[in-house]
Amino acid sequence: STRKESSAASDVYKRQQVLQNTWRESIPISDVMGIKVESYTDWQFTTSADLDANLNLHNTMFAGSIYSLATLTGWGATYLALKEAGLEGNIVLADANIKYLKPLTTDPRGCVDIQTCKGKLSDLETDGKASYVVPVTIYDGDNVVAEFEGQFVVKK
Repeated sequence: STRKESSAASDVYKRQQVLQNTWRESIPISDVMGIKVESYTDWQFTTSADLDANLNLHNTMFAGSIYSLATLTGWGATYLALKEAGLEGNIVLADANIKYLKPLTTDPRGCVDIQTCKGKLSDLETDGKASYVVPVTIYDGDNVVAEFEGQFVVKK
């Protein structure tokens, strides 16, 4: 059982690394913004961003950077869900809404509670496309500062 758990942990780590590399190579702005994969468990996916690279004239995180952090966190959760299901596809953001609740001043993090995601990724196999709705919470440390919901479409 320990060997199986170790192998599963290794697979998760590899997926996180592949995701980070995919962002760096395919979405170069993510690297400039300092967006990183922080953790991935069976119930939560977390990212972070470099605040200094995303400051605005008010010395808070730029709203566009918060939106980008939320989008990439949702995209990453979709990517990891596809990998878990053994599926491949091209992920695009089709629609999204964000509510900015408070200024972000110290510790930007994006978080997805995997159980709140909605959609059937298996539709990719039968229909050639699938829709996946991903709620993302943006935190400044432990404080919620923005709420995002993205509808991601995956196509073969």
